[in-house]
Amino acid sequence: MLSRARDALLGLACGDSLGATLEFMPREDVRRKYPGGLRDLVGGGPFGWAPGETTDDTAMALCVLRGILKAGGGDADVQAIVEAVGQEFVAWFRSGPKDVGATTAMALQTYLREKSWERTSAQVRRALGDRAAGNGALMRTLPVAFFWPDNPKKTVEVARAIVQMTHPHPHAEWCAAVYSLYAARILVEGSGAPAVQWRQSVRAHRVAAPELAAQVLDVEDRLDYRRVVSLDEDVIRSTGYCVDTLEAALWAFWTSD
Repeated sequence: MLSRARDALLGLACGDSLGATLEFMPREDVRRKYPGGLRDLVGGGPFGWAPGETTDDTAMALCVLRGILKAGGGDADVQAIVEAVGQEFVAWFRSGPKDVGATTAMALQTYLREKSWERTSAQVRRALGDRAAGNGALMRTLPVAFFWPDNPKKTVEVARAIVQMTHPHPHAEWCAAVYSLYAARILVEGSGAPAVQWRQSVRAHRVAAPELAAQVLDVEDRLDYRRVVSLDEDVIRSTGYCVDTLEAALWAFWTSD
């Protein structure tokens, strides 16, 4: 599992640094500039990344990983994880990164005033409403999959708690929780049965968090395996909404070799 976790983090970093070049670029411009697809780590993009440099996506995923480890790893309780991950987020934020997502920045600035993640979460939700369902929590959640592969309930609890710190919205919680369950299953079993593994992950989430599952049945239906793989590429949306982002990632994973 340790070896596979390292591989997963390397994959995250490579995909992040590859995609950084194309951030915010319209799809038609990407096709025109890279007709065969972007295949090398060339850097650039709106923030002038160096070739191979990673973005806030990887930086915050490493914050999550370090926070869980500092809290005690697989034996840590959820509140201890939130506090430790929060310390990592704040240290990273204060280091002056090139880019910080708008919702994440709002949450971290609020926390620096309030000194409470619970109050921070409530204020962000009041201020943003449904706009709190951005993909900024989804992009960083991979390390949650490493620690409790045989305990879906703990995986869901931790994923949701870390989401609520900055992106308090049921859709954001569901996306990060089911993604974490799915990634954990793949890390244990390999990726040879994606349809079955996805459905098992969704069912495990329903058992672990029935009250949340009842709120997001439309999201469940939208991200059904059979529906997603039937979509044409031009239907896939590139927005900051977490469900659009997860749909795009799943479509790419499920329709590629």
